[in-house]
Amino acid sequence: MGKKEINMARELKFNLDEFIRLYRQGYLDKDIAKILGISKTAVKYWRKRLGLGESNYLKRKARKVDLGKLIELLKQEYGYRYIADQLNVTVSTVALWASKLNLNHRYRSFRSLWEKRRDMLRQLLVERVMVTYKEAERELNLTGEQLRGLLRRYPDIFTSYKFTYYSRKYSSKMIDGLLYRLSGKYIALRNDKRIIDYIASRIFKPITVGQARSLRWNLKNVLGDEVAEKVLEKIYSK
Repeated sequence: MGKKEINMARELKFNLDEFIRLYRQGYLDKDIAKILGISKTAVKYWRKRLGLGESNYLKRKARKVDLGKLIELLKQEYGYRYIADQLNVTVSTVALWASKLNLNHRYRSFRSLWEKRRDMLRQLLVERVMVTYKEAERELNLTGEQLRGLLRRYPDIFTSYKFTYYSRKYSSKMIDGLLYRLSGKYIALRNDKRIIDYIASRIFKPITVGQARSLRWNLKNVLGDEVAEKVLEKIYSK
């Protein structure tokens, strides 16, 4: 330490030797600032003034972290919390190392997770045409909120139908006997032509005029005019 630094240190409220000792022990700037009662800006200033690089905090932490296993888990895109549990460290430690190793996959992994869920749901609908919300939650192991988020995220791929059949003009009781395993919320691929046959096969042909009117009104309300008309054509052609 030069004469100029020594003279300046005399006017300071902290001991520069103590400052250097804490730095060499691997303390972070914020820890040094707290111990010496100064600001982090002052710590950073004096580090540069004394020719000291960044804190060797990472070297001190490396003794407690299995870097080989950490890198392996990060490359496999496991979540930070899962990695932290496996290595018995904190989530912030995992995030710190991921950033320093340029393996910060938090957002990439988040997108990848949604893409996997999207592909799983798409495959499920290819096989079954339509599924209820509860079936999708059970098959994909998702919560209701996660499933709704998936549908909101990919509105150009998936669509949903809610078969409640309530009408102010026509009583819902008129069509209770027309439904065949078709009630509640359903999910389907958007513009899937198989939906018409699927829905038509699960609705019995109306017997009375009241049933026919109620069914037509409700199908249009749920499916839209074009799809509803095609479904009705299928039903009446039975």
